[in-house]
Amino acid sequence: MSPTTPPPPGTGDVVAGAGPIGRRRFLALLGAAGAAVAVGGRLRPAGAQTPPVPNGYVVAWPDGVIAGDPTPDGTVLWTRVEPPAGAEPVPVTWEVAADDAFTSIVAGGVAVAESSADWTVKVPVTGLAADGWLHYRFLVGADAGPVGRLRTAPPAGTPTASLRFGFASCQQRGTERVAQRAASEEAGLDFFVHLGDYVYETTGDSSFQGGAKERAIEFDDEAGAIPLVGSNGSTYYAARSLDNYRQLYRTVRGDAALQAVHERLAMVAVWDDHEFSDDCWGSVATYHDGREDELDAARRSAANQAWFEYMPVDYADPGYTYDPAVAP
Repeated sequence: MSPTTPPPPGTGDVVAGAGPIGRRRFLALLGAAGAAVAVGGRLRPAGAQTPPVPNGYVVAWPDGVIAGDPTPDGTVLWTRVEPPAGAEPVPVTWEVAADDAFTSIVAGGVAVAESSADWTVKVPVTGLAADGWLHYRFLVGADAGPVGRLRTAPPAGTPTASLRFGFASCQQRGTERVAQRAASEEAGLDFFVHLGDYVYETTGDSSFQGGAKERAIEFDDEAGAIPLVGSNGSTYYAARSLDNYRQLYRTVRGDAALQAVHERLAMVAVWDDHEFSDDCWGSVATYHDGREDELDAARRSAANQAWFEYMPVDYADPGYTYDPAVAP
């Protein structure tokens, strides 16, 4: 599948080594850039005023940190903050360092987390050394989030037989063990590739969703979801609104094992069908097997927007500028 509308990340003001990057070379060359879709944000102009951090301001980091789209000279850094109720846009500092104590900073800048992107922050970074391990983090004031680790890709054309990739997909069922294995030092992995179905759009489908309670979801915006009837006659729901889709990602990202993988390995991500709708075709769902018209472009747009907000992917189209004041 390919995206129809590239929606938002957080906005960023980069002071060292940031800019839009491509990603298709990664899988094509096994060590260059990634394949599939990507998004970048509207960068704050150099010298633009950054909102100050209020005194006593405390944020949470509920979703951990992720690096994605690794290239020979860059990556995309991602996090989400959880600010106090009624907060204004939140200035978020980001740093990339050669060491986990952050005594040797190689890149850094300031981004702004806003409610328009569900408080997600995404920063494309370039100017990094190829084929090396680095550490990164985000801060709000002096409050630092988790420290992540990433490897940049080798230069294009470099033999890559020694690189080790971890693969995962279909996160609805039993992926905790896979995640724990991928995050372990013994696995010796260099990159993490997610092949899609990072989330499942339905909640409580009796045919396959009777598993982990910590991933059980009752949509906050149930009125915005699609009611369906399961094989046992019970009612369950499929995401339709932007809030529904965002809630799916927030829930999955709360998994400690998955956070550990993301903190340890840069990710290359593509989507499958459940990020929008099971066995979909374009903007058409198939819950009713053609008995009803299930074309829903607004639903597809909401699913796309949530994916782009929550995945560390870059959008390399120089003609596209994201404006949170304009609906995608």
